[in-house]
Amino acid sequence: SGAPELALAMRARPGGHEIRGLPGEESWILVATSQWTDSIRPDAKSRWDKKLVASRMLRSFATLSGCGVGRSVRPAYHWGGVSSITQCISSTFTFDAGACLAFIGDFFLGHGANAALRSASDLAAYLSSRSPLHTSVLPESKDWIPKQVDDFAEDTDSISGAAAATPDHSWP
Repeated sequence: SGAPELALAMRARPGGHEIRGLPGEESWILVATSQWTDSIRPDAKSRWDKKLVASRMLRSFATLSGCGVGRSVRPAYHWGGVSSITQCISSTFTFDAGACLAFIGDFFLGHGANAALRSASDLAAYLSSRSPLHTSVLPESKDWIPKQVDDFAEDTDSISGAAAATPDHSWP
């Protein structure tokens, strides 16, 4: 793609993000690919150069967008988890009756512990129902839609939302 660093670029519309330290003007949230991240910081104990990371991400965005290289408005940070960018509209779990195999996860609903618990709870309720035959619950690709962005979600629950505990959303 010409920009192996960049997995996702999400526009942060002006207004509403000031609490997160973003400017009142349009800005973009850039997310690195896991492969590139692993090459820069192979484990949580490794030190990394935030300025270099920001510079490479900004150049990648410029390459893909055709815009000039912008400026970093927040220091780069290494988010310890992931945030899904899709959600399922047909189910909160999958169940293959023929294989007697089920799968749960927060990503069916968005992201976070509450979503994971709901996924597990819904599967348990489905399997413990008195129905003699449980049919398969297998979402198809058309059942996955872009996750709705909650501008007020906690930083650990969404790719956008309220500020993290540290001023620059960062870890060493």
